[in-house]
Amino acid sequence: MTKNNELTTIQKTELTQTVNRLFATKTPAKFIKTRPGAGGKPVRYVEVGYIINELNRAFGAFWEFKVVDKQVGKKQIWVQGQLTVKDYKTNFTITKETFGGADIKFRRDTGEVVDIANDLKAAVSDCIKKCASMFGIAADVFFKEQQLYDEMPTVVDVENGTRESLLRIVQQKYFAVAKKLGFEGEDAKQKAKKRYQVESFNDISIEDLTRFIEEMEAFSGDEGGQTP
Repeated sequence: MTKNNELTTIQKTELTQTVNRLFATKTPAKFIKTRPGAGGKPVRYVEVGYIINELNRAFGAFWEFKVVDKQVGKKQIWVQGQLTVKDYKTNFTITKETFGGADIKFRRDTGEVVDIANDLKAAVSDCIKKCASMFGIAADVFFKEQQLYDEMPTVVDVENGTRESLLRIVQQKYFAVAKKLGFEGEDAKQKAKKRYQVESFNDISIEDLTRFIEEMEAFSGDEGGQTP
């Protein structure tokens, strides 16, 4: 039993070291692209092909992405996805879960949807990139201030030896509480962004988001009230 526990600990350490190395690796400039964002501000991004290549380089064939939920709205699509990496010797795994989204494209002349399948693929690609960034791949691109992110309060999972940003944990709780109240994905993000007048959901502080969660939890226990 002791030997097995020691082996598992070694494999956990190796997997954790791989993730730490990914966080410490800067994305080569040649793979970073820009596109117009909200208000015409440039947004940096990398293509999903780069992300998949880096996942293969870091974890070989032992990673898996799956969509656990999705919704097609009138103008947007969002997906909830999980990215899991595994140590093949011990079957020890680490899973990260988050949301991705994409705008639905319409024909200018008729207003009909161009290709919903491509829009779904775009939402999945966005989700894969965001999940991968939580393992450190292109984290310096997707996190506006990587140094500030590194200095954020963190929680260490003793069971798997991984470090998780407290902000990410609070965000996941927010999505879970929001879903109980009937709004999720991009709608949940927009509600929080509107409340705190920020351009990015990640700009909402831990304190503000925690306060919003508490208000929503209080609302869920009352009847006849209005959504906060």
